[in-house]
Amino acid sequence: MKKVCLFLLFSALLVNSASAGNVDTYGIGAKATSLGGAFAAQADNVYAIHYNPAGLTQLKTVAVSAGITALDPKLNAKAYTVESNSMLGTSQLGPANIADDTSICYDPHFGLAVPFAGKFAVGLGLYAPFGFKLEWPQDPARNPAAHDSYDAWYARIAVTPTLAYRVNDKLSLGLGLVLGQSASGAKNKLSQANANLLAAGIGQQLTLMGAPPAYIAGIMQAAQSLANGTIDADLKDDFNYSVNLGLMYRPVQPLTIGLTYRSKASTDLEGDVQYKGSAAQMTALDQLKIFGLNGKAQGTVKDLDAPDQLQLGVRYQLHEKVSIEMDLVWTNWSIVEHETTNFNNPLLGQSHIEKKRDWHDTNQLRMGLEWQATDILALRCGYFYDPTPVPDTTFDTLWADADKKTYSLGAGLNLKNWTIDTAVQYTISEKDRYIGGESETLNASYAGSKTSLNAGGCIWGYSLTVGYQF
Repeated sequence: MKKVCLFLLFSALLVNSASAGNVDTYGIGAKATSLGGAFAAQADNVYAIHYNPAGLTQLKTVAVSAGITALDPKLNAKAYTVESNSMLGTSQLGPANIADDTSICYDPHFGLAVPFAGKFAVGLGLYAPFGFKLEWPQDPARNPAAHDSYDAWYARIAVTPTLAYRVNDKLSLGLGLVLGQSASGAKNKLSQANANLLAAGIGQQLTLMGAPPAYIAGIMQAAQSLANGTIDADLKDDFNYSVNLGLMYRPVQPLTIGLTYRSKASTDLEGDVQYKGSAAQMTALDQLKIFGLNGKAQGTVKDLDAPDQLQLGVRYQLHEKVSIEMDLVWTNWSIVEHETTNFNNPLLGQSHIEKKRDWHDTNQLRMGLEWQATDILALRCGYFYDPTPVPDTTFDTLWADADKKTYSLGAGLNLKNWTIDTAVQYTISEKDRYIGGESETLNASYAGSKTSLNAGGCIWGYSLTVGYQF
């Protein structure tokens, strides 16, 4: 029962989690975070469970650790403009300068490791390997992007039982089973363009049926009045899984090579998707139900799996007290080709929505430097470059992302049985991202009207992890 309560508490905290690298982790454990995530060849604490499970064999006694990362995003979209469309009877929206409203997000982590029988170690981790959270102003008059998305989040929560085995003094192997649950949510305002398109479709049907012009006009006006109502999606899956495989090899004493493979997790997200509006809008929607315009449906989202990753790290002990590590992380984002939503009954006349994603694989370069200044104090710094997987043709505010650089600093205290690690991260977009009307996904939120913007920003991250070795 205690384990169930702990998982539920962790899940509640993760509703407000956020991450960098599109939905990639912002770091698990302050030590690895301060080293820019270049940790596959060091992996000498309980968070080896994620970075390289083979590293658990380095622990000599039972170790437990817990911590939290706080993320403070400051994002913006400048000159956000939607062109007028005479065919749909809509005027230009914007240009508007928009800043995000995302509150500080908290991402907890927990780990436990137990060495036994000289060559074995088991571990258990609880963390979020993927996640993000974005909020923007929801008033379309202030933020035209609210018609695409003004509140979006995604999280995969994982419990990871792990086993590691030291083959000999040079080679260790590890295997972790990642048992997870994914959840996602999004809110957007129905644009006037899409409401007018909906009204035109109904009007065309009624005209072919020979309905009276006055009746057709009334029904079309009811459909047009749905503009600026909210479409709210809240989805999750029951269970998903993946595996972590790790290898750690030390050919000579100063050099360590770490290799980790994290497999794909297939997910099918299900939940309620519903239209919410004013009393007058809900009355209008009731009038339109005979045309298949339901305001609530059960939605199923497919093709939005958590990707597999391969992380290769090389660590070199430059000096007795100084080490450096460089990691290359490949992420198979190209598995996300489409985002497909099916409804059990038509939602606002739609039973199927397919958004093209066409994401690209990425290669992150991560680097970390550690100086053991005294027996008690270690100082660390890190850097990584994180290219976006999202092409211009499918960019939208739901998966807003850009090429980013992340810089990190941190310190660790070793107080006998206790360890205290801290990290500060600063992520900044390499340059403002310009979208000049080429995003099919974004334009679809305005019935095909061209959308343009400049997007950029930064994220501050603060991590604290406390550990105890028995």
